[in-house]
Amino acid sequence: MRPAAHSSLALRPIGYLRLVFCTIPLVLGLPACQSPRSQRAPVSAPGVDHQNRSPDTSTKQIFHSMDHIAASPARGSVPVKSAAVVPSPKKLLKTLPSVEPVAKKTASPKPLAVKPITPSEAALLLYPPKSDKERAPAFKSALQLCTQPSDALRIRCLIKGRYLSDTRASKLALELYDSAGVVAGLRPRQVRDGGWRGTLRMVPELPTGRRRKHLRMVTRTFQDYRRFFTWLDKSAPKARRYRFTHISFKFYQTLGKRTPSASAWDWNIAYNLNGSLLHHEAGVRETLYHELFHLNDAAHGRWSGHKLQGIYDSVLKRCKKHMRKGNRQGAKYQRCLRPYAPYKTTVLSDNVFYAFHRESDVGEYAAELAVRYYLENRAVMLKLSARARKKALGYSAPGSFKCGPKENTTAWKLMADEFFGGADKTAPCP
Repeated sequence: MRPAAHSSLALRPIGYLRLVFCTIPLVLGLPACQSPRSQRAPVSAPGVDHQNRSPDTSTKQIFHSMDHIAASPARGSVPVKSAAVVPSPKKLLKTLPSVEPVAKKTASPKPLAVKPITPSEAALLLYPPKSDKERAPAFKSALQLCTQPSDALRIRCLIKGRYLSDTRASKLALELYDSAGVVAGLRPRQVRDGGWRGTLRMVPELPTGRRRKHLRMVTRTFQDYRRFFTWLDKSAPKARRYRFTHISFKFYQTLGKRTPSASAWDWNIAYNLNGSLLHHEAGVRETLYHELFHLNDAAHGRWSGHKLQGIYDSVLKRCKKHMRKGNRQGAKYQRCLRPYAPYKTTVLSDNVFYAFHRESDVGEYAAELAVRYYLENRAVMLKLSARARKKALGYSAPGSFKCGPKENTTAWKLMADEFFGGADKTAPCP
């Protein structure tokens, strides 16, 4: 059944014109003029189910409905146009399909670029010149003997030649290179001012013979890092930007001193075979992780100084009144610092955490924070007991670092977001 036509004759001027021009053909017996498209159901055609058609809500059809014409009358009668029901602009806008704003995608940070060590760099690392006046540097001769077709094979040849006197050390050095791209070489002889440590006399020393245990601990340490980051990266919402591979590793020993245990610059790490922190694997893992942070911090444009300086200064200001004789030392000062101390390393001569020592800065605080992040997340990976976790942290801030003072919470999140892809497997704070 067709819908009933409206009986109102309130027509607009355009309606009168259409009425006249549509009536003349009917009087002369000609076909009636066509009505514009309507939203009403048309006359059913065979095989077409108009009642179940989905309505078209396009903008063009909406505006056609504003000039709606009633169904055609019987032949010979005068068609009467019904009053059009014109929807308001607000209703028209509601009928238009909604368009969701396209979210602006932010490019996720890319991992740090890794530049593998070249054969020339490896040769110089394994055979450093004894002095600037050396006429025939050994590294040039070694490089000429290793002519393999690829850089990796040439470097393996150089490592074998350097550790020729100790087969087991050679095997460890090759394993370290194959697994992490780290070349275990030597630091050249050097004398320099060590600040509060005094004058440092450093001489190159290969980790062979009775010193081989250090090479074993270093190799296992880098293997542990790989396992840790493989596990951590699975839960990271974005790419990790913390590099731990392709490091130029330089062994040496200090004469008459046990400090520093290690130092780092330009993707080089110097390892002191006499270092006081390097007698066991845990000490090696944590010390090298500290040094790796310094390298990554530099690659991030000294991030620690830009993001953590305010936190660092606020902690020092809070505990300043407990200093002994105006220096960063003393038992009361140490107790005040403890809730904010990321790691247990302490300068015994001043009885103060290394992170807050008088010759340390925000960079050392950040490096100790990186070690704490590593320790707490690694404990989750290994499912360590509460007792084992407490032992690893020593006298530093107890419990979960991020659940301590607000300064800790902020620093922890900034560190995780910048370097570790936002990953954090530690338990949430209560």
